Amino acid sequence: SCVARSDDSPSAPLVVYVSKMVAVPRGLLPRVPGEGGATHGSQLQQDHDEVFLGFGRVFSGVAQPGQRVHVLSGAYNPAAPTTQRQTAVLGAVYMMMGRALERVERVPAGNVLAIAGLDAVVLKSATLSSTPACRPLAPLMFQAAAIVMVAVEPAHPSDLPALRRGLQLLNRADPFVEVSVLDSGEHVLAAAGEVHLGTCIKDLRERFARVELRVSPPLVAFRESIFCPSELAEGTPLGGLVGGLKGPRVVEALTPNGCCVVRVRAAPLPGGVAGALDGRPELLRRVLVDGEGRQEAADGNRADTGAGPASSSSSSLASELGPLRTELRAAAKAAGPQQEARVLQMLERAWLLGPKRIGPNLLLASPRRPNGVAAAEASASSSSTAVESLFDMSSNSVVRAAKATTKAMAPGAQGALSGTAGPLTDADGADGADATAAASSSSSAAARIDLRLGSPVAALALGLISEEDARSYIDDRAAGASSSSSNCDAGVAEALRHVAASVESGVVAGFQIATASGPLCEEPLWGVAFELEVRLVQPQQQQQAGPSLDGDSPQTNTGGGTGLGLAAGSVSQGFTAAIGGPDSETPSWSGRLELQEDVYGPFSGQVMTAVAVACRRAVLEADARLVEAQYLCQLTASAEALSGMYAVLGRRRARILREEMREGSDTFLVSCYLPAEASFGLADEMRRRSSGAASASLMLSHWERLQVDPFFVPTTEEEREEHGEDASGLTNLARRLIDAVRRRKGLPVEEKVVARATKQRTLKRNV
Repeated sequence: SCVARSDDSPSAPLVVYVSKMVAVPRGLLPRVPGEGGATHGSQLQQDHDEVFLGFGRVFSGVAQPGQRVHVLSGAYNPAAPTTQRQTAVLGAVYMMMGRALERVERVPAGNVLAIAGLDAVVLKSATLSSTPACRPLAPLMFQAAAIVMVAVEPAHPSDLPALRRGLQLLNRADPFVEVSVLDSGEHVLAAAGEVHLGTCIKDLRERFARVELRVSPPLVAFRESIFCPSELAEGTPLGGLVGGLKGPRVVEALTPNGCCVVRVRAAPLPGGVAGALDGRPELLRRVLVDGEGRQEAADGNRADTGAGPASSSSSSLASELGPLRTELRAAAKAAGPQQEARVLQMLERAWLLGPKRIGPNLLLASPRRPNGVAAAEASASSSSTAVESLFDMSSNSVVRAAKATTKAMAPGAQGALSGTAGPLTDADGADGADATAAASSSSSAAARIDLRLGSPVAALALGLISEEDARSYIDDRAAGASSSSSNCDAGVAEALRHVAASVESGVVAGFQIATASGPLCEEPLWGVAFELEVRLVQPQQQQQAGPSLDGDSPQTNTGGGTGLGLAAGSVSQGFTAAIGGPDSETPSWSGRLELQEDVYGPFSGQVMTAVAVACRRAVLEADARLVEAQYLCQLTASAEALSGMYAVLGRRRARILREEMREGSDTFLVSCYLPAEASFGLADEMRRRSSGAASASLMLSHWERLQVDPFFVPTTEEEREEHGEDASGLTNLARRLIDAVRRRKGLPVEEKVVARATKQRTLKRNV
């Protein structure tokens, strides 16, 4: 209430929101008579002539120097006051009058101010409060994203420490800039656009680092996705350079020990759904990562049962999640009546988001089985609510990925850009355990047990489903687990739960790895939903009676690997299991499932690698696409400059939205979408072509799939005449952009090194 009425009484609690940290030259700080040199700032800042002041506004109370406050981050929750909270003492308080600073003793509510002494506790923005019971104010929302990047390095290697200190100061001074260090050791600076990037480089060179720099050409961020039919322009035929003729296929991968088979299928999310999830990272982090949604749900349940009042933040979180749900449903409806039901069903089954658990990609939980239908009959049921299992797909619809232990499907290897469309044979990495898994998965007599993984945690946290629906998922999963271990004793059931937990943790890690680095050029995925199923199988070597793989007897296990014994039972009803160990008595070798962790590492790590490989290959099999950022370009030009302006926009693949004339003048206003990759040098070229009569302003609008098949190969005479023999020239824009990113990252690129291998003929003629 004090914040709502901006209470400036001395007894009111102090609430200050610091929006950014401002770098001020040390000599510009005013000093009171008798005060020595300015000592504000940390040791890192005292080595420079820059001092950081927190720029913000007082919403309640009175800010005074020497006052102790609590520094609350955006993820702070008053229910857990021990985390995301620090304490600090306010330094000198200033009123900012342009570039001038005026030192004051007190600042009441409703005024803006600059505060010293916060550089050690505030990075870019924070909420200051005199009480830990205060909720943090909402962080700033930017209309653009840092998608233009450059790699910076010092001209002299001895200046590297100064560059690192300068990057730290720049990251604190600019609330929008992003600084990161790649695995190769490069320091990458990301900004909103070309002008913002130039300003950051100038400040880094002249103010913060003060060393000579080498700056790489601008790097543009891309995303990777799969073909979405609903985004294709009306009337555009499929096939040719557009592609889209092949549907998503199921990809099968196997762990190195041959005991776990993973099947994955990728499905596209409409651009509106992916954009809604990608545009609210802070809200998703609060709900899915920090667990604020679970706390709000607990408060709501306590209020419903009468145990206590719900927290005041429940309504605020619900008000923030409401627009997100509305936008998601509207985007699903905009995809068309044929796709709306499918998209809504995927959103209701959302288990995880990725990458970093807040991205625009979904991992779907296992579907619910119809009531009254057994597990073995669920896939064969004709009910509309039944979802066909991925393991019931025909062999012609299944593609087997290469072995996870080889480099065949490593990012950038031949498997990433092979573009194969047919089913793989055993030669594609199916040796040893892979060939065994193929036989065991296709044979009805093979020992196997299906695992039902996940529950719609993300859908419940975002309010896409009710708690009753989520509880039905959990009950269905528990029923499936109990049916699989119905013939097991308590120890065996515990072993099955342990293996299932290892598999689930490996699936989660593998999904996050795959969504963070796609198969085309190792860029993050965007707008992809993965349906995943896992099956434990017993390789043939373990099914056959006789000596073990280590030469031991069937009744003993001295190999040292973790084992899960499974007695030969009914395939559809599960197996009777027994925990195996060096001193345990097992029925026979055919009743054991060796995880072989001593040979191949932890079982969860094996599953993680297999899931990552399968997800990347599933993206390729679902007709992979490149996603590029689009700027909203606003141009102002006179009538004489229109021809030159349209010529520049045409060369840069701009899409005109509207053109209107300003009343009372000959000035035209043109709006268009411009790819970020083609935006560099736009202002200079526009001035040259229009003699200064046209100007442009850019703002990031959205991400958009590039409707070009990067693996297109001409097959007809017309296609060869239009695109060339291999379609790798200027006509295939997607392939050209992918190759450019792969060369920058040092990944292999498929290109001809020698065009004509003929002997060079000298021009000199011997007489």
